[in-house]
Amino acid sequence: MAKPIRDARQQKTLAPAGALVEGQLMRAETRHARSELIIALRWETLEMNGVKVPFSATPNRRLEDLKAGGLGGLRQRGLQIELPLPSESRYGVYHFPGEKAVVNSGFRSEWVTAQP
Repeated sequence: MAKPIRDARQQKTLAPAGALVEGQLMRAETRHARSELIIALRWETLEMNGVKVPFSATPNRRLEDLKAGGLGGLRQRGLQIELPLPSESRYGVYHFPGEKAVVNSGFRSEWVTAQP
C-alpha cells in the first residue's frame, strides 16, 4: 500500500503504508484483434505485523475519470481501465498493450476500502 488506511476521523492508522496486500488474478484475457492483455484483480488479505487479515477494497472509479475516458473505460497515463462486468464490481480491470504484456513493478491503482 502506498498510503496508510486511517479511520473515518483520520485520527487512527488502521493499516500502515507499505503493508502487503494479497489477492487473486480473477481474469486474464488476450485480445488478438487489438493486441492487448486484460487482467482483473481482486484484493483479499492485508498483512500487518506478520498476520494476514481479511481485506476488501473496490477500485476508485470517479465520475470525472469516466467523463475523460470515453465509452467503456477510463484513461490514465496511456492505460485503459475497463469498467467491470456486473460480477466484477470489486475487481480492478486493466488493459495493457501487446499480447505478451508485462505489468511493471511499481504499477499503481487507486482503491477504496469497503465492507466485505
